[in-house]
Amino acid sequence: FACMHFNLADVFTLSFFPFILLAGAYGSVGMNRFFATKALQRLGDWSFSIYLVHQPLFFTIASITAYLNPVDPNKLPTGPPPKLEMGAGWLMCLGVMTLVLLVSYLTYRFVEKPARQWINPKVSKI
Repeated sequence: FACMHFNLADVFTLSFFPFILLAGAYGSVGMNRFFATKALQRLGDWSFSIYLVHQPLFFTIASITAYLNPVDPNKLPTGPPPKLEMGAGWLMCLGVMTLVLLVSYLTYRFVEKPARQWINPKVSKI
C-alpha cells in the first residue's frame, strides 16, 4: 500500500509480494490468531460474493454517474478527468466498499448459502 500511495514503480511491490504471501501461508501463532478473527472469517465467507458483485456494481455506479453528468458533444473534454479532493475521494471509496460488502453479504446469505444447502445433499449421494 505504501508503494501505491507514494506512486513507486511496480517492481518494488512485485518483489515483496511473494514474501508477503509466504508470511501469511507459513503460519505462526500470531498469524493464525490474526486470520482467525471474526471479521476476516466473514470476509473469507463472503469473498466469492465480493468477487462476483464488485465489477457489476462498479459498472452500474459509473453508468449512473455518466447518465447524471452528460457530456456536451460540442465541448468534449480533453486531458485527464479532474481529480477529487482527498476527503471526497475517501468518502466515495468507503461508500463503494460499504455498498460492495452489503450486497455481497446479501448475496451470500440469500443466494450462496441456500444454493449450497440445496446442492450439497445431492452431491453427497453421488
